[in-house]
Amino acid sequence: MGKTREHRSERVEFLLIKCLFFIAKSIPLLISSWLGRGLGALAFRLLKSRRNLTIENIREARERGHLPQNTNDLQLARKTWENLCLLGIEFAYYHSSPEAIRRAVSLEGAENLKRALEKKKGVVLLTSHIGNWELMGMAFA
Repeated sequence: MGKTREHRSERVEFLLIKCLFFIAKSIPLLISSWLGRGLGALAFRLLKSRRNLTIENIREARERGHLPQNTNDLQLARKTWENLCLLGIEFAYYHSSPEAIRRAVSLEGAENLKRALEKKKGVVLLTSHIGNWELMGMAFA
């Protein structure tokens, strides 16, 4: 019986995400972004077990020296959820429109990449850890 309830819960989550994808691609990006952050804050409040796991992971990262000792665990966990939902909303928005991706992403030095790829030896791309990496992947696709 527990498996059935868990399966039902996963189906409900999936349907909610599909609805959010539909909404995100139907409204302007600015409103979608606001919606994403708001949903992240709401999920942080409502999903107690996930929230606690996030906080536990942050504490462990701090104990291992990956975060400053004065890190505010609760604030970082909330911001993490807001950012996760924002990325999901952006993914939904851009996934529906290749043209929107082209408008949002600029690639400098594309000719260098093209020349390197023509050599058929492989290419290693380096980038900073800023922004939506999923969007960058969609732009390269």
